[in-house]
Amino acid sequence: MTVALIIIQNHKYLNNLEILDSLYSDRFPQILHLVPFYEGERNDVIGVYENSYYFQGYVSQAARRLANIDCSHFLFIADDLLLNPAVSERTFCSEFNIRDELTGFISGFIDFSKITHGWKRAREALNWRLDVSGIEAQNELLAVDSARERFNALELDGHTVQIRSLKVRRLNRISGHLKRGEFSSIVRLLGADIVSWLELLAYLPKSRRRLSYPLVGGYSDVFAIPKSSLARFAHLCGVFAATGLFAEIAIPTAMALSVDRVSTMAKCRRQGRALWGDDINFLDQFDLNLPLLLREFPKEYLYLHPIKLSQWSRTTR
Repeated sequence: MTVALIIIQNHKYLNNLEILDSLYSDRFPQILHLVPFYEGERNDVIGVYENSYYFQGYVSQAARRLANIDCSHFLFIADDLLLNPAVSERTFCSEFNIRDELTGFISGFIDFSKITHGWKRAREALNWRLDVSGIEAQNELLAVDSARERFNALELDGHTVQIRSLKVRRLNRISGHLKRGEFSSIVRLLGADIVSWLELLAYLPKSRRRLSYPLVGGYSDVFAIPKSSLARFAHLCGVFAATGLFAEIAIPTAMALSVDRVSTMAKCRRQGRALWGDDINFLDQFDLNLPLLLREFPKEYLYLHPIKLSQWSRTTR
């Protein structure tokens, strides 16, 4: 099996292209960059035009170009996600637990009906509607019952699962505004803008509202799509981008509706590490020195994210 590496930039940082090429060109023979508003001459850079909150639309806009690449899989990564130096085209299948040419990868799925802690994007799943003004997209997705059947038939790490994502409970907790027993959350809410207040008040009596369509969430700064599923996946991503569905809901949902078998981080021998909040201090030991980080990259991690390349020195120490 062969893989093409597709690097997604949410913002146009052209200086990062050279750095990314130096990081990956000896590991992946085929690399393409998706860059917003690109007007340059590089054939390996595809200009895309979409809000970064809906970066799944980048895949849709690049799909025809991607379809001409001779490979079995596409590995999509954010430009600020740094893969373990051990990850290459040769090791792709073993590192991401890809068993065959029909298997995709995503870190995992978030079932909204089971969320018991705050994720501010859950509210966007509840708000999303297919019948938005200015576009006719109602016939572009599977019917609700068919989509639910597709979710339930998904083979996840070798076994079928049921993703019951039609009901959202305790929305005031799920949306990240209030957590039971936490005074600090109430204080934060008091400082929120008036729109957030009005939205919360509108939801409280409707804490058992249903999603308008089966949706799942998931970390989406790294994912892999079999080439055989690209056309359907890209189409769904385009529909979700045009109707304003947040990327980390759109991409997992499009994958669940287009890829028959999906590997997740649960079965990978290395785990990814996302560095948010105080966890970002983990990087202090590398002193913003990129060669040092690559040389001493923690073996237990498949990737680190985010690594803002423009802030890191490339001088060997």
